[in-house]
Amino acid sequence: MKLSHVSLLMVLLLSSVGCLSSSGEQGAGTTNPEVAQQVRSQVEEFVTAAQKSPRNAPANLSLMIESLEGASDRSDAFVHVQDEAQKLQELYQSKAAKDQIATQLTQLQEAANQLVANEN
Repeated sequence: MKLSHVSLLMVLLLSSVGCLSSSGEQGAGTTNPEVAQQVRSQVEEFVTAAQKSPRNAPANLSLMIESLEGASDRSDAFVHVQDEAQKLQELYQSKAAKDQIATQLTQLQEAANQLVANEN
């Protein structure tokens, strides 16, 4: 059952890679508010999944960071989200305490929420 949840999350993350992969030809018609909402939703889904299944979070985070790279050229706010995700990745790699990871998950979510607030 856990495997199906991981598979579903990976499919969702991989599907958003195509949506956020570049601001070139593929994303030419996508506006910053649309991308901001996509990134925010992606981060929300990741944070929820990470809280439910912390063991799978590092692998899912790597996938999400890859998809965030495509959005980071849009503005500094997108770069901030990517930076927060990379800080979280460093915490996972260093096997940081649960409270540090929880704090960073909150900071990542807040950075993603700020994307949508800035675009309104």
